[in-house]
Amino acid sequence: MSSATLHDLVSYVMDVFDLSDNPVDVRRAVRSCMFGYEQATARHQWGSYDTQFTAYFNEAYDTGTLAISSSGVVTLTGGVWPDWSELGLIYINDDRAYRVKTRDSASQVTLENWTGETETGIDFTLRQDRVIIPDDVREVYDVWQEREDCTLRVVSQREFRDYDKPRIHSGSDPYLVTFRAVNLNGKYQTEMRVAPAVTVAAELDVAYIRRPSLATILLSKTASASSESVTISSPLPVNSSVVGCVVRHAGSIAPTSEHQFGIQSPTAATFEGIVESQSSTTSFTVPGIPDFSSEAIVISSVLDIPPFLENCVKMFAEAQMSRIGRGDLREYRTLMAEAEDMLKYAMEQDAPYKRRGSLPNIRIDRLEKTSYIVEA
Repeated sequence: MSSATLHDLVSYVMDVFDLSDNPVDVRRAVRSCMFGYEQATARHQWGSYDTQFTAYFNEAYDTGTLAISSSGVVTLTGGVWPDWSELGLIYINDDRAYRVKTRDSASQVTLENWTGETETGIDFTLRQDRVIIPDDVREVYDVWQEREDCTLRVVSQREFRDYDKPRIHSGSDPYLVTFRAVNLNGKYQTEMRVAPAVTVAAELDVAYIRRPSLATILLSKTASASSESVTISSPLPVNSSVVGCVVRHAGSIAPTSEHQFGIQSPTAATFEGIVESQSSTTSFTVPGIPDFSSEAIVISSVLDIPPFLENCVKMFAEAQMSRIGRGDLREYRTLMAEAEDMLKYAMEQDAPYKRRGSLPNIRIDRLEKTSYIVEA
């Protein structure tokens, strides 16, 4: 294997600018590379990131009766709230519907909004109307249901509210969908809502362009390996995962600094492999890695880019390094112009995405349009 990594990109920038092995130069090179990676990947909807996922909606649940307190706490008797309850609506007599805010226990949920009254002995139907979509969704193209062979109508949140009323739409098959940001336990995620909420289990396929994977790992560690299990001498940074990263090893001659070790350095790697799993902050598995004891390795994120975009990433990184490393704004502007020309050339090599439906796309973020370049 030979994957372009953050390690390679940093080594390249340091070579171009003849940087020394001091912490300030290394830190600036890493920051410049992160800038270049973001600029090149965010300016265009690259076909390499086209993908899809399937959203699963559960069958409606109506076992038992309800008692609702004045504060909107709902107690279920004669049944058990499903695990997906906090993604659903409680329908009462098909003319009232209240969204569940939290599933507190097997017998209790709390509603988002309630009238303040107290009710007991209520028949109900719990219907799922939303799912949390993957974090990497950037722009949605199509949402369709294979079973019915139909594309759902994608609408704005405001238009969705006009239709999302149980008296108007109480059927079983969703045909409207919208997307909205939600804060779950301090983390912003994107929620996909459908109307009407489902009564029969449904699978919705969602075609979208994803965000590229983050490139944040570049570490030099003293390590030992045995039977493909690697143990490092000091823990990884807090909350970091190295699964999918490249590990490079060159035996006892490997230097101790990240940028000195790898394809573009005098010290060549004799082994290169991908981290398959991670069991702790100091232990992970790399298939094929030879056994060794207390020798240097470098762990680096793989750049999630198509091959024709690699030069573009390098040029944006060079431009940023000229700005923050040298403070040379004239050189920065020249290099940015050259990087943008390279970006347009890369766009010409990219295969455009062909949409299934004729409805407008839904943008989850708006990173693409910047003051630097307009796709024309």
